Amino acid sequence: MNFIPTIDLALLTRDDQPLQDSVRNAVESQVGVRLNVHRIIGQPSGTDASRIATIVRARNEAVRRARSEHMMFLDDDVVLAKDCIARLHHGLIARSNYGAIAADYLGESSPHRDSRHVSMGATLFRRSVLRRNAFRWEPSKCECLCQCEDIRRSGARIGYLSGAKAWHLTRRQSARRCANSSTVTANPPPTYVDPEVVQTAKILVAFNRRDVRRFQDVFLRTLRASGNTQEVIVVGYGLYPSEIQSLQRLANVRFIRQPYNGQLPPVRRLSDFRDIVSLLAPRTPVAYWDAGDVLFQGRLDSLWQQTQQHPDQILSVS
Repeated sequence: MNFIPTIDLALLTRDDQPLQDSVRNAVESQVGVRLNVHRIIGQPSGTDASRIATIVRARNEAVRRARSEHMMFLDDDVVLAKDCIARLHHGLIARSNYGAIAADYLGESSPHRDSRHVSMGATLFRRSVLRRNAFRWEPSKCECLCQCEDIRRSGARIGYLSGAKAWHLTRRQSARRCANSSTVTANPPPTYVDPEVVQTAKILVAFNRRDVRRFQDVFLRTLRASGNTQEVIVVGYGLYPSEIQSLQRLANVRFIRQPYNGQLPPVRRLSDFRDIVSLLAPRTPVAYWDAGDVLFQGRLDSLWQQTQQHPDQILSVS
């Protein structure tokens, strides 16, 4: 008789609305495992400093509810292949030096090394690891990166498993879950956003060696995970050749190399950004943020539309 493992599945949602059909059906269709499903609603409280803090609190609540040896975290906008959890479980059992293993639904994995950052939206943990390492966050690090660092600091490994398949729903697909709901909302419909404006927008960023990792692991990762696919134009000051090569391999990132001259990036980028913008097509939406202390939690479509409605103004986002 084949042994079927029991796994606690923490399904994290923002609210108590019905789940997207594809997400729910995928959970119900999992083969080779028994699931104890815990729906954890991550609603903000007055003590939460940010959305990340709310997520951290929700993840730790899920850990307190779990009873099985292994625990799976699943975001409500991730669809699993029917054998995904079984593959993750088999992979984790076979790798005694791993504390957790994940399905790569964001395209972050590398065939040559473990990713420094592992997204927690489809990740299976040994519960003993979670009891030892509570989820936390830092101003420049999301809870996923902090957990990765804590696991590795304890001597274990965490990474993506090739063959465990999962897919991230787009914002539009996720919104369809309420399409047949009879709930009446008093919120007005969103302003129409021209797809061409969204597609042609550019994001500028400038940094020196200090922020290379933060740009890749926090800024760019959360930008893409939030559904923003715009080209990012990077101005790098005094970077090593290996760092330049790493940035040049990133999808939809244009790299501009500048030598170090003693000036800080906030000063130099003023003239560098001016030169870059002068070469863009007229009315191209352009935005910039600091690479070292910014993470994204949503799409920027409405911002791009605002630039078209106010072409003679510089807009500030707080």
